[in-house]
Amino acid sequence: MTQATISRDLEQIGAVKVRRDGQLSYSLPDQVREAPSPRLAAVFRDWVRSVDNAGNLVVIKTPPGSAHLVGVALDGSDLSNIVGTICGDDTIFVACRSEKAGKKLARALIEQSGGLQ
Repeated sequence: MTQATISRDLEQIGAVKVRRDGQLSYSLPDQVREAPSPRLAAVFRDWVRSVDNAGNLVVIKTPPGSAHLVGVALDGSDLSNIVGTICGDDTIFVACRSEKAGKKLARALIEQSGGLQ
């Protein structure tokens, strides 16, 4: 089998690239479980006041001057649906790949950070 055949087959079955323990692999979307790392969960518990979803964006509120700290932790995480982050003084916009991905990420971050809202 050629690389092109394998790539085409993976695309046809809907496989997506995921990063687990620093390694890239393929998985089916229903098998991918997005969960923040323990480090990210601790940062959220200490520094995040609220998490909300707006379409494919997740909006995170922090105390004044803390958004960058949380943004760096998000950027360093293995959450695959995050396209990018923009940090202000106390607000972070997280762009996700789709509206569904934004809702899923917001739920996961709320759950892992002690039930914020």
